Amino acid sequence: LKTNTESQHSFAMNLNYVNLSFPVKKHWSMGIAIQPYSYTNLSIKSLEQSVPGDTTKFITHFNAKGGINKLSWNNAFEIKELYFGIESSILFGQIKRTSDSQIQNDAQFYSVNFIDQQNYNGLYYRLGAAWHHKLKKDRYLNIGFAIEPSKKINGERVRTTQTFTNDGTPTTLGDTIANSILKTKIQMPVDYRFGISYENSTKYSVFADFAIAKNSQFKNLVGTNEGLKDTYTFAVGGEYFPNFTSTKFLKRAVYRMGFNFGTSPYSHIKTNEQLKDQNISFGIGLPLRNSSFINLAYIAGRRGTKADGGILENYNKISIGFALNDIWFVKQKID
Repeated sequence: LKTNTESQHSFAMNLNYVNLSFPVKKHWSMGIAIQPYSYTNLSIKSLEQSVPGDTTKFITHFNAKGGINKLSWNNAFEIKELYFGIESSILFGQIKRTSDSQIQNDAQFYSVNFIDQQNYNGLYYRLGAAWHHKLKKDRYLNIGFAIEPSKKINGERVRTTQTFTNDGTPTTLGDTIANSILKTKIQMPVDYRFGISYENSTKYSVFADFAIAKNSQFKNLVGTNEGLKDTYTFAVGGEYFPNFTSTKFLKRAVYRMGFNFGTSPYSHIKTNEQLKDQNISFGIGLPLRNSSFINLAYIAGRRGTKADGGILENYNKISIGFALNDIWFVKQKID
């Protein structure tokens, strides 16, 4: 993270998804999955300041952690060249924000701790469809569309405050702030995704995707939008697999590259200009037995700007995944 005068480094890890899929009948498959829907992890420490006209000084620490998780049940159906899918999900999670103000003067030292705890839960669904068309031998054209309709989920907020001395001893009991227990609905925005790909099933595939998220529809616990803007994302990429039937390890590997460009839902604090987000990625799929792979990827990108007092974020991401494909529940005939 960089401004014109300061810089900071940060590190974080997260789970992307765990998914289990299996066939039910010839033209029907089913799956279950769990993944983060959103997450928060930040820490801010203010500079020590003096209260005007007083010897008192204070330092404020602000922290936010938590997120919303998604547990999904997926069903997909095939009708000749057409594919249809529905994802039914439960959203659940908690976000906890704390503000700890340490106050010191000539006589005493104490801190005031403010806690804002928000709990979320709700149901939602997503629909998808695709056309898988054979052009000629080993050549296919794929066109897909998915929509995540606008939805409302349950939200609850409880705010409390408590005072501590220098050694951490509470001087007051934890107190719920008046009128701070709030139960309401959060409005989540609609999301559209489009995709097209061309594949040579024995050598390579190329892809292009476009997504639109109507973040201006979002409404938080108190019914405000928080200034979020509609976003779009455009991505192109491809993968190359030299020879799946080769006995040489690197010839059975899958090599990938992609580029992503889009807008952020956030705006510059001074100019109100919508911020950009772009990255480039490189990946490789290392073969295990049958059709299973260890997938490694490196992503480098940037978002935001340093202009007019803004913040520029340069980020690097390393991803490790396992795609395990096998035939289950088949009794061996020969040992």
